[in-house]
Amino acid sequence: SATLDASAVSDFLGGCPIVDVPGRLFPVSIAYQSSADVPTVIAAEMAATDGAVLAFLPGAREIGQAARHLTATFGARVPVFELHGGLEAEQQDAALRPSGRPRIILATNIAETTLTVPDVRLVVDAGWQKVARYDADRGIDSLDTERVSRDAADQRAGRAGRVAPGRAIRLWDEHVRL
Repeated sequence: SATLDASAVSDFLGGCPIVDVPGRLFPVSIAYQSSADVPTVIAAEMAATDGAVLAFLPGAREIGQAARHLTATFGARVPVFELHGGLEAEQQDAALRPSGRPRIILATNIAETTLTVPDVRLVVDAGWQKVARYDADRGIDSLDTERVSRDAADQRAGRAGRVAPGRAIRLWDEHVRL
């Protein structure tokens, strides 16, 4: 997903050839709902979504809470998958496997750039992430919750436009400066 200056790299490598393989991106419409939460938005939007829903939450605890709420809402009609670094590989693979039917994937920023979740048509972004920080004064590591950057929000939204036109709903006010 990252873009680099191919000519500079080619020059550094002695003029090696550059192969350009253009990707195909579909349009993604972006809406803002600052007073909503992830489960509420997904429940309201699920019937109008053709494909998978990918929701970004800050951490495993928030993902677990949303998963319980959505499982209670949809039962067996719509499978709910968790996707974060604390899961076993088999559980992560299950979330990434296309199913051909609607499903919900609740993920940390691991799904932002590291993994590609196929058939996503709607992204719901809470706008937060957990970041590891070292506190030198106390000599301990901490996991701080903070706003995502504008670039990260755009990267997340783009996940909805990989296979067809998609939608992204951001759960903050449009005027919030990221």
